[in-house]
Amino acid sequence: MSVHRNAKLGLAGGFALVTAIEGGTSLRSAAAASWLGPSEFFREVTLLRDVPRTATVRAVDELRLYALERDDFIAAVTGHAPSREAADSVVASRFQAVAAL
Repeated sequence: MSVHRNAKLGLAGGFALVTAIEGGTSLRSAAAASWLGPSEFFREVTLLRDVPRTATVRAVDELRLYALERDDFIAAVTGHAPSREAADSVVASRFQAVAAL
């Protein structure tokens, strides 16, 4: 499956392992890994902050993904103050989790 690199992705089904990236290299420690399952999402940091990807996501079983293109995602998030605040909170928590490694 090919997905445009400027899309926010969410899991509709299946599970994936997420590994944090620091300096372009995936961190291999158990502390650097977490799991994603249905209704969870990834790639929001890259889209909101226009930074290189911050994690590697690997399927551990068959995944069903949904994608929201960057322009649509940004319009939805920045056009509604509570959505923007929620997105900023998610980004901050992702950065804090990586900084704690």
